[in-house]
Amino acid sequence: MSERLLVVGLDGVDWRTLGPMIDRGEAPNLARLCDEGSAAPLRSVLPAVTAAAWTAFATGLDPGATGVFNFRALDFTRPGAYHPRLVDSRDLRGSTWIERLPPDSVSCVGLPMTHPPFPIPGVMLSGFPRPRLEHMPLWPGSWSSRLPPWPAAEPGDAAPRGSLVETCELWDRYHGEVALSLLRQRDDLLTVCVLSGVDHVSHRMWEGEDGGPAVGRMVRLADHLVGRLRDAAGPDTDLVVLSDHGFGPAPASRFHAGRWLALQGWLKLVPDARARWAGRLARSARSRIPEGRWRSLRDAVPSELRDRLFDASGGVDRMDPHLTRAWPVVVAPDFLAIQLLDPDPRARAQLADVLTEALERETLRLPADLGGGEGAPRVHRRGELYGGRRLGSLPELFASLPPGWCWGGATDEGPVVDAVPDADLRKLPGAHRRDGVLLAAGPRFRRLGRADGQARPPALLDVAPTVCALLGIPVNDGARGRRLDTWLHSDASTGVRPRSAVAPAPATATPSPGEEEVADLTRRLRDLGYLE
Repeated sequence: MSERLLVVGLDGVDWRTLGPMIDRGEAPNLARLCDEGSAAPLRSVLPAVTAAAWTAFATGLDPGATGVFNFRALDFTRPGAYHPRLVDSRDLRGSTWIERLPPDSVSCVGLPMTHPPFPIPGVMLSGFPRPRLEHMPLWPGSWSSRLPPWPAAEPGDAAPRGSLVETCELWDRYHGEVALSLLRQRDDLLTVCVLSGVDHVSHRMWEGEDGGPAVGRMVRLADHLVGRLRDAAGPDTDLVVLSDHGFGPAPASRFHAGRWLALQGWLKLVPDARARWAGRLARSARSRIPEGRWRSLRDAVPSELRDRLFDASGGVDRMDPHLTRAWPVVVAPDFLAIQLLDPDPRARAQLADVLTEALERETLRLPADLGGGEGAPRVHRRGELYGGRRLGSLPELFASLPPGWCWGGATDEGPVVDAVPDADLRKLPGAHRRDGVLLAAGPRFRRLGRADGQARPPALLDVAPTVCALLGIPVNDGARGRRLDTWLHSDASTGVRPRSAVAPAPATATPSPGEEEVADLTRRLRDLGYLE
């Protein structure tokens, strides 16, 4: 039985889009996977954002253990949790199961959070997010002459390659061609290829409930590339196709947790006249300057001043430190951290109980003329979601919202619930949903068919233990997922490879991005709605 494994990531695909396309015959290669193997929804991590989810895939660890919650680093030791640094491959390196494979046995193409590229026992072409580059972000660089030439455009650039869809198609095709080239030239145990085009197009061109024509076009391309990659890998290779999260219409309703906490008496602001003059100036400027221009100005100032401007514009500088007991941090549009600020652990525990009960009693409802849906927040204790050595440094409480709702960041006086501005919905009509897809077929996978309504669908954190069992390598200590034994034949697991066979990564430093690269990355992530 072959031990080779091909993993294809389809960033942002879910069954609401894929299921009807399979039924209509528009995704024949993914349909064949469903018929020949197993398929189900895949429950992502919280928050269900690309940075946190693909980091969880690559390490087997949850965001609480990796510290990666979004594309910007978070410092939960300070109110507001703002940190100027963007996360990148330095947050993964040394903790991925890919690095544990035997020497020269893996090809990894387009995996998010791997820029700058770093040494692995094989070949790596880094993935999203990466700045505009004139050269191939590849390790080792000696492979560049053996791979398809590096294109000159990047996702989101309107010129010279045309529209967003056409540019995303260019990059998905390129990542597919690189993976195909590596499959033909190498005999790796593992080949990973991630296609990010569906995600990028969904953020900015989503229509209706199933994504619309632009999203469908990207899914059809992804299906085509999955077929080509599977044919190149051969019938003896096991194939896993997964998405890190799903997509749906952007939420049209907001719940401002800061205003709610203030009404409950747990958040107190000093009068603006008593706040620092820099904060008053920042709030005054932000109220008069268009949002895009404000962000550009903020990004242009030195980092130490930028921190103060960020805190001031969000009201952190107005927090009364003596009377405020809870402060909200919007981690992702539908995911909130609640920092409990009482220094007494017993008082914090009591407050956590009271706050949880009060918040989960809230019924979210907008007036009918504003078109809001209904639902209630769900509060999570940090130990329910996360584990690892970082657990004690995380906020005690996190909260998520039902579809149709997002967290607002306002802390000043105003309505607790309101409608998302139409301009925001037109700019970013699509938003992440938690459930993606998982499909698997091959000699070591059972033929279970498509199961859309499992009582306990597989979780993204289950993927690492499963593929590590197939590859015969250890998963990280602290991994919280379970091996998907029901998907595997009883003799599917490869015997554990001796640790001496695993080559340690060379002790070379991963370079830090320069100022221009950081500015470019920030702009790209902001265009997709990931950064404020």
